[in-house]
Amino acid sequence: MKIKSHRGVYNVTFDTPITNLFDNVDNKFFIIDKNIKKLFPAVCNKVKNVTYITAKEDNKNLEFCTSLIDMLLKKNIKKNHTIIAIGGGITQDITCFIASTLFRGIDWYFVPTTLLAQADSCIGSKSSINFKSFKNLLGGFYPPKKILCCTDFLTTLSKNDIKSGLGEILHFLFVGNSKLLSSFQHDYNDLVNLKPIVNQYIKESLTIKKYTVEKDEFDTSTRQLNNFGHTFGHALETATQYRITHGQAITIGMSIANYISYNFNFINEEKFNYINAIINCNKPDVKLSIEEKRKFFNALKKDKKNINNSLVCILHKTYNTTKLEIVTLDNIDKVKNIINNYFAKYEH
Repeated sequence: MKIKSHRGVYNVTFDTPITNLFDNVDNKFFIIDKNIKKLFPAVCNKVKNVTYITAKEDNKNLEFCTSLIDMLLKKNIKKNHTIIAIGGGITQDITCFIASTLFRGIDWYFVPTTLLAQADSCIGSKSSINFKSFKNLLGGFYPPKKILCCTDFLTTLSKNDIKSGLGEILHFLFVGNSKLLSSFQHDYNDLVNLKPIVNQYIKESLTIKKYTVEKDEFDTSTRQLNNFGHTFGHALETATQYRITHGQAITIGMSIANYISYNFNFINEEKFNYINAIINCNKPDVKLSIEEKRKFFNALKKDKKNINNSLVCILHKTYNTTKLEIVTLDNIDKVKNIINNYFAKYEH
């Protein structure tokens, strides 16, 4: 798969044998999730100039990124070298941010090792790191030169991590109004168990994202539809200090968005129930404390997409289609009441 970007075309390759990933490691510097070292020592033993990191949300910040830059400089990295990231979305965000700023830009490759990264974050150019209590506030657009997808990495994922990836896949099926939406419920158990059909869903997810990022790489119009579920999902992650995986927070976020669409009379009951049934396949049972709900609404106010005091989110807004639209909600009190009703009705 070829992706067009402001830095030129970059390639995504699939089914690269894990043993053939790095035949030539000269002039390469590696940033690798520590878990990969434990799970795939044969891969890590082939590389040199490697820095292992703990890929957790708390490390996705300026302080951690600058400490890694300091390590790379001590290892004598130069402008003509390449950084290779091996890991999931957090490893990607950290490496992309470093690659985009070090020497005003250095080439990098990405080897995504999670379902979420292979089906979503590996393409699109974005780097995003957190700043204080603001999620993904800092970053830019700096795609890798090459992306190598190897499904062997997925075999070690927990069921929660698989469901996290499926949350992002499902959200893209809604964004692209994909034909696979009608099959998702039927295929769900096979997807959770990583049956071969998961490859079809990964490629469909990336195909939909490819269309939006090539049309609007810098996220000023059409690409914003990719934020379906993310306004509320990011607030959930912040409120719960990331005890909910990203993709499952997005799944709940899509459920909240669907409930808001129905309560604003943007969609009828039939469509609400249709969308709800699909989302519920992957929606975890989560109950927020009173303090977490307070933090949730506080995080909503800080969402970077907001305009003045209005909440900007992605909702279904048309009765006779399943298309999504960018919607600005000015009545914040009504939104808060609807979400509180949602929590009262659906929390277990």
